[in-house]
Amino acid sequence: MTITLRPATEADAPSIARIATAAFADSLSPLIFPRSQLPTVTEADLTADEITWRTSMYIKRMREGKPCVVAVEVDDSTGEEKEILGSAHWQKPGPEGPEVLGVEVRPATYDKDMFKKVVERFTAQDKETLGPKGHEDYWCEYWRSLRWKAASPSTSPSGWDTGTIEAVYLAVVPLPLRVS
Repeated sequence: MTITLRPATEADAPSIARIATAAFADSLSPLIFPRSQLPTVTEADLTADEITWRTSMYIKRMREGKPCVVAVEVDDSTGEEKEILGSAHWQKPGPEGPEVLGVEVRPATYDKDMFKKVVERFTAQDKETLGPKGHEDYWCEYWRSLRWKAASPSTSPSGWDTGTIEAVYLAVVPLPLRVS
């Protein structure tokens, strides 16, 4: 088995979204897709809605020119890609560019007010950590999630454990590369 890195494409967005949804299941997901909606909707409905939203957000970010790299398992015998294992999304230095509209899907279970509060909190932490311009002068990893290989084959058909490594946010662990 070989793992390779390559730029993400829009076709990768659903796989990236599934991995990220699992990575955030115990942290941000319950805030943005509140479990207080249960039993009106099922946990499976909330997960499906989050995957739909995340897929649309990744496509939107790609169309806005925000870099995303995926780690992919490649079959050593055929050279074919087998599975996306993780992703890293980068914030370029400089002010935000124009927003691409009409791509983001916001399911009824999505709490836009809570998402806004989360973004505001991370933005404030960016400025506290990096200065008044936040991450404008830095290349910063936006988030990442990665599946890990089980020590022995799991119940997953691909042999990959269903777990994920918790995503790491810039606001928690700054990763600046100063641009001069």
